[in-house]
Amino acid sequence: MKFLLAGDVNGNFDVLEKRVKKLNQSKHGPFDAVLCVGNFFKNEKDSTTLSTGVEKEDIHKVFIEKINGFVLPLYFVGGVDDFKGKYASLIVNEKNKKELCKNITFLGTSGIHTINNISIAYLSANASLKDADVLIAENSNNGKPIDFLLTHTWALSIEDMLQLTAKPNTGGAKVENMQVKRLVAAPSATYRYHIAGCKNRFLKFPPYRNGTSNYITRFIGLGNVGEKDKSKKWLHALTLEPFTTAPGPPPLNVPLNKNPYIIMSNNNNNHSNTNNINNHLMPLGDNRPPLLLPHKFNAADAARLEQNQVNNQFNRFGRTNHRRNNNTNNNQMQQHPNKRRRFNKVPSRKDCWFCLASPTCEKHLIVSVASEMYLCLPKGGISAGHLLIVPISHAESMAHATTTMIEETNKYKSALKAFYNSHNEKFISIERCVTTKGPQHHTYIEIIPVPSSFAQSVETTFLSECVKCDLKFNLVLQNDALDGYIPDDKQYIYIELCDGQRFIHSISGERRNAGTVPLQFGRQIIAKALACPERTNWKNCVVPQAQESQLAAGFKGVFNQFDWTLNKK
Repeated sequence: MKFLLAGDVNGNFDVLEKRVKKLNQSKHGPFDAVLCVGNFFKNEKDSTTLSTGVEKEDIHKVFIEKINGFVLPLYFVGGVDDFKGKYASLIVNEKNKKELCKNITFLGTSGIHTINNISIAYLSANASLKDADVLIAENSNNGKPIDFLLTHTWALSIEDMLQLTAKPNTGGAKVENMQVKRLVAAPSATYRYHIAGCKNRFLKFPPYRNGTSNYITRFIGLGNVGEKDKSKKWLHALTLEPFTTAPGPPPLNVPLNKNPYIIMSNNNNNHSNTNNINNHLMPLGDNRPPLLLPHKFNAADAARLEQNQVNNQFNRFGRTNHRRNNNTNNNQMQQHPNKRRRFNKVPSRKDCWFCLASPTCEKHLIVSVASEMYLCLPKGGISAGHLLIVPISHAESMAHATTTMIEETNKYKSALKAFYNSHNEKFISIERCVTTKGPQHHTYIEIIPVPSSFAQSVETTFLSECVKCDLKFNLVLQNDALDGYIPDDKQYIYIELCDGQRFIHSISGERRNAGTVPLQFGRQIIAKALACPERTNWKNCVVPQAQESQLAAGFKGVFNQFDWTLNKK
């Protein structure tokens, strides 16, 4: 069969179709199908179509009228921008293959599609680590290599791929995408061709051997459709016959390069054990200090925790009015210019876990103390780098906190951002302000770090979970203070994503009274994005106090140089 492989279309359908028609009618044709990687739709980040209530069917109609079919059967994976822009509603909830119009088909989140005995594995930008693991299992059970692996982006950075081209057996350093990395690094999963986009770069990587087999994989990175620079080739023709027999010895002209995605020092790791959370939290090349490694659980623990999660009564979360901004607002909680600051100080409570003066406060978890805020580890953290920023005195909300509280909170966030960046990590922050039937609520800001390579997975998980449960999160605009978005009853959930986007959900009295407000909002997003659902409920992750003290002392040691409260000269 003859295939045309295309890079990021970016909405340039006319340019692509013109070139495909010409090649199809030339001596090189005819071709059987076009396979597209990278971003398919035009990168339109303005979310006005979502906020004005345009329905999915209307967008579909616009797309059909604009495209009106394609000259050959075309199959594409979704890139990062495809799940955010104007046409996101066409594919955002489509896990499986879907034909959008004549001859144009979205392959889905992940899976294997077959065209006349040619197998095509695919992974879109909305895929999780769990999706990647399922795809690896499907490939392993197949008994023969997959013909094509289509991914939206590369597994490693361009710099590493170029370095590996010169020194094929040295191993990579920077992870470009963890889900893609898991696919190409798994010894049991083999592909004849790996095609990727999103880098606007043409690169044919030297063939490498998968595991100890004789199966050979060839990587091809493609440029953007319509790119004038000929070195950034965006369309590649390939003839491929179905794989029918086991491979013999590799050809003499094919070097016996090792799989570049497997670090030699990690060869003894058990990559097939999906309960080993270190495999999820330690991306290729990271040098995370040992004290920041998450707690370890065995298979029995994981089974117990997953069962407990099923029994939990809290809901998931839902819909968003998504609008992207590129910069973090450092003064995001400053006083709104049109509102007087209202701060009602509540006396400290002896029965409150978080009031510093309370005898029930577990002070061994504290790692830093300022004048009105402090930093501590949570009980049952999702990882040892999981932290809370907490008011020293009893405060029900950060919505109208004192100027000092806001300043110290921003200082802690800035210090933590620098600290996590030094370990190639980013973080999300969450404040859940909900009055409960029990003791008066003491607010805190939850800080949960993730490897930088997971940042997109976190955002995708947030959006998909919002849509599932139809809880609307409104975007807080880049230069707006938070005060202007706080409901009068101060019942809300506020989240900052890894890239600085801010969202707030106003909790209705009906939902609050029904007890369906998500209790562990941030944890659930992170646990799903990192494919470790057993860590969702904090009660099931509590460790002995001696270990908590050790983790707190260890964090203080590595955070010391970033801790602004120490007044270092």
